[in-house]
Amino acid sequence: MTENNFNKKSKEGMPLGAYVLGLAYQIIPDFDAAREIRDEVMAIGLKRCTEFEVKTAWEGSESWPGLKKITRTCCERMMLRPMRENPLAKERLKQCGDPWAAAIGKLSFRHRQIFLLQMAFGGNSRAIHGLLNKHRAEDEKKLTQKEVKNLQAETVALMVAHLPAPYTMSD
Repeated sequence: MTENNFNKKSKEGMPLGAYVLGLAYQIIPDFDAAREIRDEVMAIGLKRCTEFEVKTAWEGSESWPGLKKITRTCCERMMLRPMRENPLAKERLKQCGDPWAAAIGKLSFRHRQIFLLQMAFGGNSRAIHGLLNKHRAEDEKKLTQKEVKNLQAETVALMVAHLPAPYTMSD
């Protein structure tokens, strides 16, 4: 296959690049961030995608993780970026004016309001809120980098586990 699969259309008539953008926007409802994810996925998968049929390029195989998995991984990496490099955190900081709340808002990127992250976890919302407030209540100490990374990693894992059904391509 010599044609670029990012422009190759599925049976639904949608190019793979649009599937990548759609999935990225589903995970991160910020269009600029989703486009950045799409560009990163294209850079990673552009050469390899031409070796596979459209469905295999998207879903993956034994030798290829698939654009869907690469897109999710890129979204997770964007969430874990330090605040100064994260476009999502910068947007949250503009919205709320509080760096601590913006950092938490970065973790809740899937929801447009900062603390609605807890809705994704159903009955665990109080536990998560308590965990976040515990660190703030301790004499307003700053979290260590390790604590922040652990909190971010746990939140990312929970968010990804609670994502809606991923985009799929029919045969």
